[in-house]
Amino acid sequence: MKHRWRDFTSVFVIGILELLLIFPIVLVLYLQAPPTSALWQLVVMQLFGYAVGFLLNVLLKFRNSVPLLMISLIVAGGFSWMQNGGSVEAAVETIVLTFCLFRGERLAVSSAAQGVPPRHYSLGLLAYFIVSVIFGIKHDYASSYQALFTAAGLLVLVLALFKTNRGLVDQESLSGSNKPMVEPTVRRHNQLFVGILLVITILIVFSYQIQALFGSLWSMLVARLAKLFSGSGKQNPVPEPVPNEPPPELPFPDDVKPPSHWGDYIMYGLLVLIAAALLWLVIRKLKYLPSWFKQLREKLAELFKREKQKESPQGYVDDIQNIKKPGRIGSLWRSSFKEPKLRWKDLNDYESRIRYLYRQWVGRRVRNGYSFKPHFTPSETGAELSMQQQLQDAGSAAELVRSYNSVRYGGKPVSDEQLRQLKEQQDKGGR
Repeated sequence: MKHRWRDFTSVFVIGILELLLIFPIVLVLYLQAPPTSALWQLVVMQLFGYAVGFLLNVLLKFRNSVPLLMISLIVAGGFSWMQNGGSVEAAVETIVLTFCLFRGERLAVSSAAQGVPPRHYSLGLLAYFIVSVIFGIKHDYASSYQALFTAAGLLVLVLALFKTNRGLVDQESLSGSNKPMVEPTVRRHNQLFVGILLVITILIVFSYQIQALFGSLWSMLVARLAKLFSGSGKQNPVPEPVPNEPPPELPFPDDVKPPSHWGDYIMYGLLVLIAAALLWLVIRKLKYLPSWFKQLREKLAELFKREKQKESPQGYVDDIQNIKKPGRIGSLWRSSFKEPKLRWKDLNDYESRIRYLYRQWVGRRVRNGYSFKPHFTPSETGAELSMQQQLQDAGSAAELVRSYNSVRYGGKPVSDEQLRQLKEQQDKGGR
């Protein structure tokens, strides 16, 4: 009971974070077809959807996504129809509530303690960027929600930077420990660096407002000084210039039609595609940033001759090879979305088959919410999964990990009968 209550509390926290990430999409849907309720009532309804979805799947215990999606759609559609009938407002509420119910149901069968993955923060920032471009082009589209949208975007940026930074620092810790072994000084300096970066970002975002504030303060100071040093102490008011009236708009001739709005829509679409492509390219190249910074530091040190001594030997350095190295941009695009799928019948030796079973087992746990740690050994991965997700097939999982260790690290063969039993147990647990 205590474990379920802790998971229920985690679901509320994850629900708040995910609603913050999808807030731009919810705001656009709300502005396109405003429901009868206020925006804050819609947000509370979404949190209620997370809780209902979690409680439903605690009772049903479905793991497949298809029945979960069907249940979410039926419950959300029925609730929205009872509130607004067959209207556009009901369709908007159905879309939003279906997502919230589905996420709550998924959290009931996965580890809610893992929190929100870092890739979700990247997608949330992408949504904020695209919607902000649309709001920047259409100034009057969401003028009443501009302050709320800006505050939510800054909060998501803060959370994304700290979450990504903490994950990268924790991955650099020693292997085999349940808690990352990071020095407090290193973590404090790292958080200070991220905080300074956030302050600079906020100053850039509010640069126009800060400029207007300093401009008004300077004008006030000049007026005070002029009044102070004037002889009479009084200053004649400066007459304000009368603005010229704009010329009347010329009407369109009868044979000339006003410009169509399709050009604007095409331009918006192109801007969104370019922004998405640039952000996708930046996200793909993030993993190369540490090596690029290291090369830049070495080049600068060599340029200014600050490293005169020969570097000490580093000991063993792992050789990392990038398997996916296509020659053309088109093949890079295709390879990032489609990979050759291995099949059991195509594997002939016991080594490839036991590796296939282990990868399938870990992949299913990752889809259920497990955050895979590359620096963990298979035994540590199995122990963490048993502790976090309370595996129902703990016996077969332990046998699979033992067989994988004996083949990969011990060079011991595995019989065909044992492989067949492991395959049947894994297929049975994956249904």
